[in-house]
Amino acid sequence: MFFLDHNIWGPMIVADFNGDGFNDIKINVAYMGCGLASMNSRIIYLFHLSNGNFKKISYLDKLGNGNRVERDIDNDGNYEIITMTLRGYEGHNYWTFDLFNFVDGALINVDDQFNYPIMIQFLFRDNFEITDKISREKMTEFKLLFPEEIDIK
Repeated sequence: MFFLDHNIWGPMIVADFNGDGFNDIKINVAYMGCGLASMNSRIIYLFHLSNGNFKKISYLDKLGNGNRVERDIDNDGNYEIITMTLRGYEGHNYWTFDLFNFVDGALINVDDQFNYPIMIQFLFRDNFEITDKISREKMTEFKLLFPEEIDIK
């Protein structure tokens, strides 16, 4: 994989994502393509460790509309990382959002703490409402234990 300014979506972000007092790095690398494939990306986090080294965690994701940034939902200083996948269910496609925290060198799913995952029906138009075609209880069956194609080094 190579890094050129035209295949990195948005700026590289430097922030303390996990609240340990050290700046971390996030890079979005767009895979490009046409149609829905144009949303494919590799998200790369470099978490700064207390010993001066970095832990690299990367995974496949969808870029979305650019407003899907980390959020500290519970105000604990460890920002929730939001992932986005496209899942099929009963003849429909749904954008599925899961939440993760960086804890002890790994991404840990924290969906249960925040009533996630949530699913939004893909309708070929702007749609920001959690679907009513799938119960919230059923949505929990779509929970990802880890982001897609996670790579940790």
